[in-house]
Amino acid sequence: MTQNTRIEIHNIPVDKIFPHPQNPRRNLGDISELTDSIRENGIFQNLTVVPKDDDTYTVIIGHRRLAAAKEAGLTEVPCVIADLDEKAQIAAMLVENVNRSDLTVYEQAQGFQMMLDLGEDVESVSKMTGFSQSTIRRRTKLLQLDSDAFKATEGRDITLQDYEKLFDINNPERRNEVLKQLGTDNFHNAYYKALEEDREEKQVADMIETVNELTSPLPDDANEDDFKYIGWANDAQMVKDKCTGNCKYYFKMMESNKKCVKLYREYTESESSASSSNTAATASTGESSEERAERAAAEAELKRRRTEIVKRMFTLRKNFVRDASLKGKALLIKEYAARILLANDMTYLNAELICEVLNIPSERKTKLTWDDILPKFAVDPERVLFALIYAQLGDNDTWSYFKNCPYHTNKLNSIYDMLTRFGYAMSDEEKALMNGTHELCEKKETTNG
Repeated sequence: MTQNTRIEIHNIPVDKIFPHPQNPRRNLGDISELTDSIRENGIFQNLTVVPKDDDTYTVIIGHRRLAAAKEAGLTEVPCVIADLDEKAQIAAMLVENVNRSDLTVYEQAQGFQMMLDLGEDVESVSKMTGFSQSTIRRRTKLLQLDSDAFKATEGRDITLQDYEKLFDINNPERRNEVLKQLGTDNFHNAYYKALEEDREEKQVADMIETVNELTSPLPDDANEDDFKYIGWANDAQMVKDKCTGNCKYYFKMMESNKKCVKLYREYTESESSASSSNTAATASTGESSEERAERAAAEAELKRRRTEIVKRMFTLRKNFVRDASLKGKALLIKEYAARILLANDMTYLNAELICEVLNIPSERKTKLTWDDILPKFAVDPERVLFALIYAQLGDNDTWSYFKNCPYHTNKLNSIYDMLTRFGYAMSDEEKALMNGTHELCEKKETTNG
């Protein structure tokens, strides 16, 4: 027979109980409601404490209750005295707070890290707390983020996945700058901009690596006119394309754009002198080849930045459509679908047909506006949308299967396909027209072999 172990409760003075210095929960939150309840009803759930050498205690479970009890004027509180080592204390506090959803993501990460710092590994922390090893690794990784910036985001509507997306950004400083925007309308734009800057940074790094492999720095005291200018580059492939010969190549970073290099090589004996060629070029255009390169690079950079912004804005819109919550938006979707169908290619949209199927009286049936549709849409949006889809297919009383016209046949087949999916039952005569067995269908001549 199993013997039940009796839990002994001790009433301990509140002035002998102190908060745990390593409590994962740093902010106890608003305890006013709890204080009022304790003041009126007392404490129903005991605290868990561990003894200290000086006849005082450290609370493990019940930090908010202890603070509220002191606010309510209680002189002592019911406690269970536990014998736990430091790692077990942290584990108990971590599990208690997390199970009550009391910890922020950052506090939870700190709690896991404290246990790891005390010598536990991920597997043992998982067993002690009940959290998966994946969860522990994902949480503790968040501690790589700037702590002040991280804490500033707490309280915003942010998911763990949002925090984890930050690690797509390679540059730590850039990552922490984007962290500040987390939970705001600017986050996604800042996120994609940072990714672009990461790619650009790598592109420049790859270019510099290739430049160092294929060329040498142009000496600071060298006269650029003594070398043949062969173009500028802003990525590794451009450098490779321009430095393909056996001669010696040189580079110099552009003054106006540190993301680009100017490339040079030595003149061959068969080439005219640098001074005469450069003088002729300057005389005809008013600028030297190097100046043209600076201008071309500046124009290319401006174009690149504009293109990047346009693409980024498109990505923001596209991803919103992909990820947006559509709960409660069905009617709005139907409205915009109807508006687009109504506005799409009005030249061919049969307004008279729409009026007929929706029973809309209209003196001018050659053109239909949203104001004409709105009263019907307010009553029966599905009917309006269905009618507009049907009208968009272009059904009319001239298309026929008799003419053996592929265009007519395909159109009619599309219309019947849609209508039958909504419950339309084709008559035997319609089926005969579709399959070509109707008595009035033209018979295809057959040639005897």
